[in-house]
Amino acid sequence: MKRVSLLCAVAAAAMLVPVARADQFDISFTSTNPFGYSGSGVFDATGSGGVYTLDGVVSGSVTDYFAGTSAIVSLSNYGGADNTLDYPSTTYFDGDGISFNLANGQSINLYFDGVDEDAVRSDGDAEFVTVSVTAATPEPSSFALMGTAAMMGVGTLLRRRRSAA
Repeated sequence: MKRVSLLCAVAAAAMLVPVARADQFDISFTSTNPFGYSGSGVFDATGSGGVYTLDGVVSGSVTDYFAGTSAIVSLSNYGGADNTLDYPSTTYFDGDGISFNLANGQSINLYFDGVDEDAVRSDGDAEFVTVSVTAATPEPSSFALMGTAAMMGVGTLLRRRRSAA
């Protein structure tokens, strides 16, 4: 009985500890200028409490009205980007924003200027943009629920084994 109580106490304590999560986010942006640029990508991130740091690029591309389409190849620190994402939020970026490099040699920084979300490209072309961010992975609370159920099952088996002995 003590083991079952101990297992339940450990499970309850584990659920209360804030855990840094690894997630993927779909980020898309569209210029408000019809001759501007737009793009989307899937980014790996870690964090907790609604603040995430982008760690890498899974896939993505940017289409420029004049230059065509180019793949997103890596994260960068262009424009002083700290690559921090606030999610969920209505303002996804801080003043430093997130920045990534394109296969054509350009870099783009998506940031919040205190009024609007903007994008600035390394050739100096700045645009007002509309941004959409969605979490691409499920919330890990279901894993916590499954783990708790598994621990309770193990505790029940131990209790039965001990009763039979």
